[in-house]
Amino acid sequence: MLPERFAVRFRDWGCWRRFLLVVGAVVATGVLLCFSPVENRWFPPCPFRSLTGWYCPGCGSTRALHHLLHGRIGAAFGYNALMVVSVPFLLVRGVAGLIPGRALRGFDEKALKPAAIIGICVLVVVYGVLRNLPAYPFSFLAPHG
Repeated sequence: MLPERFAVRFRDWGCWRRFLLVVGAVVATGVLLCFSPVENRWFPPCPFRSLTGWYCPGCGSTRALHHLLHGRIGAAFGYNALMVVSVPFLLVRGVAGLIPGRALRGFDEKALKPAAIIGICVLVVVYGVLRNLPAYPFSFLAPHG
């Protein structure tokens, strides 16, 4: 049997949740590293794009992450610039969520002010609208390789 200090720890759902999130992230990273979303059709298409024909703010994110994992930052920007800019913040937030305690309190969702949350939502919606405009500077926001 496990010693008591380990048994208590594994009964805690937060510990299991962190473990499963890390395993899921490692598996997803491995899949994206080994398989190209362009060449393998088993990656799901964007449901919003399939229904409307428009690009959502997340369209091209899978291909962008694949290129980022291979060090091709320019190609990643071509697929989804917002995702590429967001990755450092998402990584820091993910690591902060794994650290017990309040070490990185500034990256806690509960510490965000309502104005910051509204600002992020507005940024995502504006990005989604602009990348669908056929005019010259905005057409670069649409996913392209």
